[in-house]
Amino acid sequence: MKKAVRRFLNALLKLLLTTITILVLYTNIAIVLDCTPLKPNLPTPRILRLTFDIYQVFSVYQSFNKDYLLGVVVPDEGAERWVRLNTREYFPFKRGAQHWRINATMHQLYGRHYHEARSERECQYDAHKAVLHKILERYNRLHPEQPATRAGIVLERWPRSRESYTALKKPGRVKYQNILSVEGPSPASERLDNAIK
Repeated sequence: MKKAVRRFLNALLKLLLTTITILVLYTNIAIVLDCTPLKPNLPTPRILRLTFDIYQVFSVYQSFNKDYLLGVVVPDEGAERWVRLNTREYFPFKRGAQHWRINATMHQLYGRHYHEARSERECQYDAHKAVLHKILERYNRLHPEQPATRAGIVLERWPRSRESYTALKKPGRVKYQNILSVEGPSPASERLDNAIK
């Protein structure tokens, strides 16, 4: 009797593992094909797509450190002034979790827009835009006396060092990449990267 139960449980476990393997392979194939010109639109349930929203530990090695800078542009006596925001106010976590959550938020929004837009780049753009609009709305809600006209996200990069995270974060070694800026209800005259300088 015990052997029969053991065999049944083993068969059930094998069936479960085989099913999970087939579903993971199917989802891989469906998502890969979805990114090709064929676009067969194979059905992929949300629970399967979620397996691709999970970040892997040590999935990439980079030779540089990075930080996200959030900011808004506010009118200042006929000109515009870039105001750097405390990223922790908008993503209240330690630095590693902050980076992960900024990427995850955009990745989640990217996934939501995936089938609505025409290309991968447009989806990514929509996701970044959605996050920045939320930041702009929150800033203007907290600062009604001087509302911002634009919000932006900038990637700050500098070489890694064995000494510390910020050891090589020095003028001339730091590079800035303007990821995106969005306008609020007021029209703005200059580009965000000009306001940063």
